Amino acid sequence: MQKPPTTFKGFLEFQHLKDWPEDPFVEEPLTVACTADTKYSLDVINEDLCGSVPFRKNIYAEIDEKVSKITSLLDKYTSQILCLPCSDDHLAPITETFLTEVDVPDSSLTANSQVKIKVVNCVSQKENRAEACSFPGFKSLHVTELPGKLEAAQILNCVAKNQSLKGARLKVFEKLFLSSASVTILQDSFWWLFLQKFKPDDEQQDKFFNRISDSFVTLFCGAPQEVKDFFFMIYPDCMSQSIYTAFCEAFPDSLPLFNDEFKSEITDLMFEWMSGIKPLPRLWTKWNLGWLGENSPSSARKDRETYNYLLSTSLIHGDVSEKVVATQLDDCNYNSSQS
Repeated sequence: MQKPPTTFKGFLEFQHLKDWPEDPFVEEPLTVACTADTKYSLDVINEDLCGSVPFRKNIYAEIDEKVSKITSLLDKYTSQILCLPCSDDHLAPITETFLTEVDVPDSSLTANSQVKIKVVNCVSQKENRAEACSFPGFKSLHVTELPGKLEAAQILNCVAKNQSLKGARLKVFEKLFLSSASVTILQDSFWWLFLQKFKPDDEQQDKFFNRISDSFVTLFCGAPQEVKDFFFMIYPDCMSQSIYTAFCEAFPDSLPLFNDEFKSEITDLMFEWMSGIKPLPRLWTKWNLGWLGENSPSSARKDRETYNYLLSTSLIHGDVSEKVVATQLDDCNYNSSQS
């Protein structure tokens, strides 16, 4: 048996190699036809490249043409799309529909047509009792609206303005208190308490509670570290005031139900959820709720809706001025206060 080589030279002879490691390839000598003194213009170089390296010159033109065709088709079809908000819930995702035909008004409906509208107590009467309110259900895609077209952000703003905070502290508090996470907490906590007190439903309440937890974590993580202690020390109390305000505004005919016991129930729940401890007894006695009533969000909204409604009916008839409308509005407010 032949012994393995013990030297590098013996290894090369054994493997029949001239050198190790070998070059991967041997480059052929490069022959340059031109000399160093020869200079070529860009046109000559471009012509030589185009002849030596075949390339479709019209490829960019073809792509441009295709893009133009697609753009024109896109413009054609998008012009026939209308974005219409859902009728049942303005917070629902926007739906799209194609405009296939134009509704032409009936010729019988002319400017001389008379439309008689009778105003009964200025605005249509709605059920303002909590017991009669129909629960709209939990909505996973967006937050369930407060009843009576109440705006959660407006309620939070009113509560924030009536706290004993000033200057920079008020600005920091308002920024976090009026955030989207805080608005969600108010609306979901309202419906959780509504179900708990009037229409118990464990499954629906669990869904609201899970989203309240997620929203609180979002609010907590989004708050700057240096203001967390200050903000979350008063947040449960301010949120309790907001929830109580929402119940009073949404169900004015059920005010006897929203007594001291109900206030304590709200504050205990908010503090247990958000801080893990119970608040001081009768903490709600320090609430500043004097702004509720004439200056409340619902009162201003109702007056505005009534005025717009009366003005629109007057404009239809074309024989009533804005001064008369204002007088009718005062009469309506007087009648409602007497009732």
